[in-house]
Amino acid sequence: WGGRNYNGQIDEVCIWKRALTQEEIRDHRHLTKDKLIDTDSDIVAYYQFNEEEGSILDKIGTAHASLNGSATRVLSSAPLGGGTSDRQNMVAGGTYDFENTGFVLDIQDQGISPDGEVVVSRINIEPYDKPNQNPGIGNYWIVNNYGNNNLITSFSEVKFSPFAGFATAEAV
Repeated sequence: WGGRNYNGQIDEVCIWKRALTQEEIRDHRHLTKDKLIDTDSDIVAYYQFNEEEGSILDKIGTAHASLNGSATRVLSSAPLGGGTSDRQNMVAGGTYDFENTGFVLDIQDQGISPDGEVVVSRINIEPYDKPNQNPGIGNYWIVNNYGNNNLITSFSEVKFSPFAGFATAEAV
């Protein structure tokens, strides 16, 4: 069956024995599953493709994988890592505190809001591609707007609080 080939890049694969909810998919989208493998018995296989050579190790069991044909490994620049996510339903102006992530967004009340769910993920490592040469704070944030209004154009303040354990003051 030669038609089952994949032409693209894969950063990690996690296989569950159940369908995930929309909330679970959004919450875990940018997070590695290391915290979940000990607590979610529905995960049946988890591959991160982090090995430099040899088998692709199944972090759950022994169903290790291997590369086939002309497949190769490349360094991933995917925005993911260990961390935490939080969600808010943002339907009006105001201050939204994504407590689990150390992210606060104050939207000016001018009728412009996401009008729906926003998920913020704090990744507790430096990003692969930093925007400049300034020293990092040990983590970064990803904001996914799933609301009806795709733009967040009118905000008065954004606060980022680094993950505990990093010697950096709160950035405003």
